[in-house]
Amino acid sequence: MQIQRFPKHDDIQNTRESILDMITVLIETLESMSDEDLSKITIENRQFWYIINGPVADTLTHVGQINSFRRLAGNPTPKANVFLGLPSNN
Repeated sequence: MQIQRFPKHDDIQNTRESILDMITVLIETLESMSDEDLSKITIENRQFWYIINGPVADTLTHVGQINSFRRLAGNPTPKANVFLGLPSNN
């Protein structure tokens, strides 16, 4: 498998687009792999799913904490779709 490199950007919009491109490549790569291929991936002798479950759970926890703290401070986050990273259309 060839590793794709993404450039660093100073502009936040370019950085966001680059991150979304990385996620798209990751999704396409994972979707193209069989369950057997995925089960063979290890990082430092740990299965792939164990490596990503911790950071995903951590991210969801921190998103909730940030939103809670902003509400407590009287500065709630604008309505947004946190899974897509986009403002709500409402």
